[in-house]
Amino acid sequence: MTISNYSVTRLEQCPPQPDGTEIVVADILGLPLTWWERARFRSKLRADIRDRSDFLRDVGIDVLEAHAEACRFFWQPITLKRP
Repeated sequence: MTISNYSVTRLEQCPPQPDGTEIVVADILGLPLTWWERARFRSKLRADIRDRSDFLRDVGIDVLEAHAEACRFFWQPITLKRP
């Protein structure tokens, strides 16, 4: 048994939390992908702010809102919503 198999096995055997939620292995293992997608989205958003700010206005996104979203950290959820 490798260390990674041991870790996954231990997580799968975790009991439910006091508030009734369960730790889901897929959610834990998918977290780095989610963070990477957010970082990539914000990187593209910064490029759009710099190069195509008129495009953002055309699709209904205020440049200040886009800038506020682009400055957020990768672990913070995306709050920018289209109208």
